[in-house]
Amino acid sequence: MKKQALLIFISFLLLSGSAFSQKFPYSTFQSASVTYLGLDFTHARFVDELAFQEPSALPKLIKQWNHMSTLEPEKYNFAAAVMKDNVKENLEIMDARNAMIDPTTVIQNKPYNLNIDDIPRYAGEINFEDIQGLAAFFIVETYDKPQLIGSYYFVIYDVDNDEVLFVKKYVEKPRGFGLKNFWARTYYLILEQIKVDMKKYWSKGK
Repeated sequence: MKKQALLIFISFLLLSGSAFSQKFPYSTFQSASVTYLGLDFTHARFVDELAFQEPSALPKLIKQWNHMSTLEPEKYNFAAAVMKDNVKENLEIMDARNAMIDPTTVIQNKPYNLNIDDIPRYAGEINFEDIQGLAAFFIVETYDKPQLIGSYYFVIYDVDNDEVLFVKKYVEKPRGFGLKNFWARTYYLILEQIKVDMKKYWSKGK
């Protein structure tokens, strides 16, 4: 009985010790300078070797996915999703990180998941250069063809204080023609989810 109680207590400490909040920092987000950094693929895995047959094509695709907000700005509009007009954008930081990926090591056949408690550490790896205020970005978890899911962690990072303020995982189903559009669809749908969350929950402090 004592052992069981100890395990419960340890579990509670682990759960309560996460280095980020599950409540969106709406007031801070609206008042602070915010820079959108795009998609970080450095911890992502692409599931199904048949679906991703050409590893050499991944670097170009990853850069295109990161730049959907410039390729189709009306459709992939982060500022509109978070209902904030003065959002800056700097996609080059993620371009530099993503360029370090070895495409031959990120394709596999088994399902893949990140641990949400590792997200602050992954965010801390990013070189925020001369950015001030808050950085907003996505850490991509997986593009999984057998399960038909694209999953991302949405992160708000306080650059000035070097800490993660908010993390939330989003999962959507891909759709479309061509590998780029098929998976870009998940990014678009997640921005739509964020827009709903902002209107329904976050702006009301929920």
